[in-house]
Amino acid sequence: MRLSSLVLLILTPICFLQAQGARDFYLQGEDLLKQNQFQSALLKFNKSVEVDSNFDPAFYARARTYMELQKWRSAIKDLDRFLQTDPFHLDALLNRGKCKWELKAYEDALLDYQKIAQKYISHKSANYYQGLCFYHLGKYKESVARLKELIELSDRTKEWIHKDAWMHLANAYRQNLEMESALQAYQMALQMQAQNYEIFYNRGLLFFNQKKWEEAVQDFSRSINLNPKHVSSIYFRAITKREQKKLPEAISDLNEMIKLDNHSSLGYITRGFTFAEINKYKEALQDFDKALDIAPDDAATYTRRGFVMVELGEYQKAISDFSKTIKLSETLAPFAYNNRGNAYRLMGKLEEAMEDIDRAISLDSTNAWAFMNKALVLQNENKTQESLAFYEKALKINDQLLQIYYNRIPFFLRLKRYEEAWKDIQSLQKIDGTYKEKEVSKWEITTKKFLNAKN
Repeated sequence: MRLSSLVLLILTPICFLQAQGARDFYLQGEDLLKQNQFQSALLKFNKSVEVDSNFDPAFYARARTYMELQKWRSAIKDLDRFLQTDPFHLDALLNRGKCKWELKAYEDALLDYQKIAQKYISHKSANYYQGLCFYHLGKYKESVARLKELIELSDRTKEWIHKDAWMHLANAYRQNLEMESALQAYQMALQMQAQNYEIFYNRGLLFFNQKKWEEAVQDFSRSINLNPKHVSSIYFRAITKREQKKLPEAISDLNEMIKLDNHSSLGYITRGFTFAEINKYKEALQDFDKALDIAPDDAATYTRRGFVMVELGEYQKAISDFSKTIKLSETLAPFAYNNRGNAYRLMGKLEEAMEDIDRAISLDSTNAWAFMNKALVLQNENKTQESLAFYEKALKINDQLLQIYYNRIPFFLRLKRYEEAWKDIQSLQKIDGTYKEKEVSKWEITTKKFLNAKN
């Protein structure tokens, strides 16, 4: 017998035994996978691959196991290996797209779903996930197109695999500012899934963006009734109630939100400035302290806490907080300089106040608050005409800013300029008749008294 034939006879049973061993481990792994024993199944698939590194079914099965364990990157690695042999394997492409989706690699996931669509025309899941990928990439028109195609196909075949497609279509319409189409799509979504809390939540966002507060509250409430632990619905109902001036109700919702998720700073921040609006400054301070424990580099929260410190008369602490904002954020620096300047003014440090406020104006010449605060500093320096000029500049930027009128009215009264004080009182009340109502009412009585005496 020739040597080459002898070698072949020896190698053939070895290869056969190798393949048989890999298959045996693979089949054992499949049984364990069906029983949801994922870690044990993984060990068997590992053995299968060790015995025969070319046994493709083990790579695919191990990828499915990694997916069950939410080890998305490991799953992708095995699917990449499997797809080298069979590049258009439908389930493998779907699974790899799913893994990339879970990793929020939407561009990469989209490539897999588009590859499926090329080979398997009008594949429902491919269209569905393409629509969702386009949505997350901010390509809302493309999202609408894919989801509409899916819906039309599902209607024709009378087979609905993705019943939430109407909701996602509505969301894409909403983001594309096609509000009427969005509302119609949400209505269709509710016909398909009347108990889907996400539909009510998303439609609530549409109403919120349109400032339809009552409709928004109703939808967020329906979402909460269906899923009492949906934190986002509770949060948005809270801020909608803030817009309705129902601050105690907003605080009640924020209390519930924090119970469900006390590791997020958002609930504490929102409750903090809601407390501040009803003059509960100590409670506000506690919330901002907690928010900063969670997110110590949140520049905006230092500014919010600084506001509360000013209201509590803790000017030096306020200055410290505004200084931290300046250090942490270029974007917020103009506001922080302005507010630090105001804190210096309240301490009687007018030079430091003017320096900070001028810096704020140089960084942002559209900040009406800064011009108003400069007017207040000039007022404290008894520079009447300069002060009035800066009040006017503030009003040219924002004639809806209540605080400008609120600060200028007593200034006019001290100057005995009652007609101008009266105009400011009327302007303030027209914008918001509830703002500082008691003090404004007193000024109104005083102004009327002098105007009547003059006439």
